[in-house]
Amino acid sequence: MEDPTKTSNLNSKTEITNRLLQAFSVNDLKEIFNIDASIRTQKDIIYNIVKGNDDPTIKKQVFKNFNLLKQHVYFFDIQGKVPDNIFTEHEFLYDIETKSKSHKIFYFLFKEDHTFLNVDIEKIQTISFYRPVKVIIKGTLAIISINILERDLGAIVKAKTAGINRKSNDSQILESLATYNKSIYFIKKDLNRGIKFLWENDTIDAHKVKFKKSRSTSSEIMDENNLVKKQMPELYKDIMKSPLDTTVFKYLLSDEYLKHFIANPRDGIISFNTFPSSKEGIETIVNLIVQNN
Repeated sequence: MEDPTKTSNLNSKTEITNRLLQAFSVNDLKEIFNIDASIRTQKDIIYNIVKGNDDPTIKKQVFKNFNLLKQHVYFFDIQGKVPDNIFTEHEFLYDIETKSKSHKIFYFLFKEDHTFLNVDIEKIQTISFYRPVKVIIKGTLAIISINILERDLGAIVKAKTAGINRKSNDSQILESLATYNKSIYFIKKDLNRGIKFLWENDTIDAHKVKFKKSRSTSSEIMDENNLVKKQMPELYKDIMKSPLDTTVFKYLLSDEYLKHFIANPRDGIISFNTFPSSKEGIETIVNLIVQNN
């Protein structure tokens, strides 16, 4: 069988699927698809996955293991009555999981194109990527999780590249979802209360914090493994009186979930830009914030 990673068509179905699988860590790919331990490189692992699984099976596993992906998570309050058929005709909808009448999970596979200059051949080219997205609608709360797209374009095309132009990004994906139904409105949800509750109760502590004062914005970056509340309790007390901006937190209760995450509470955004240690990690943090907000 031809090596699917070597097809000459940059945007063949196989090539785009290969790039989708690159969203996972090597160890997670091996476990998800039961790849022999002797196969070590990402390229060989993906080759064996594509060789042994059809496209629907691969995509099913991607969404089944969505919580193992790096992702930006956006929180919104919904104004207006959410229609039962919301998103059902969306172009990129992949599947719907119904928990109850007011609690549904929507899975999307957005396709986006990046245009770039292939310097080696002096030619403008376009490369396509899948972006897995999960949307939780629960009552008047919407949580939109978007896989962080991190790919080495030069390594993919095996050439020097320049002038990369993305035709889609998080903002466009969010707009596509938030404006899909004109009868409802998505309003950014402030997460300061939930984040501060977790901080106060020693569930999390900060490596780096940025917070708003009355006439300025201040920041504090801790050295090495030091944490704000533990090493600087008086500063922590002052910070808790102010709205938080972009802050890097460590989850204190278990290293088995995840190491850290980045929160921008005023804009309702949590970013997990490293691979979580387990499928429960991201879900645990998100649920704790929502429950205490």
